[in-house]
Amino acid sequence: MLQLNGVKGKIKNTGEKYNAWSIGSGYTYPLSKRTLVYGSINYGDGNKALSESSIDGYSCIFGMATSF
Repeated sequence: MLQLNGVKGKIKNTGEKYNAWSIGSGYTYPLSKRTLVYGSINYGDGNKALSESSIDGYSCIFGMATSF
């Protein structure tokens, strides 16, 4: 799986324009008929939209799911 997100806008109080984006990739692997494991790695860049919080960074997700 692959995802790409982007946003452009304007900060309401200052009128300053900004853009932010993120990209990620994930994979699922079936262990059996009803059980699978999954993983994902993602990166996001807030640019000027979130400049005061410096929220740029990576995230990793791993898990397992079972259906009954």
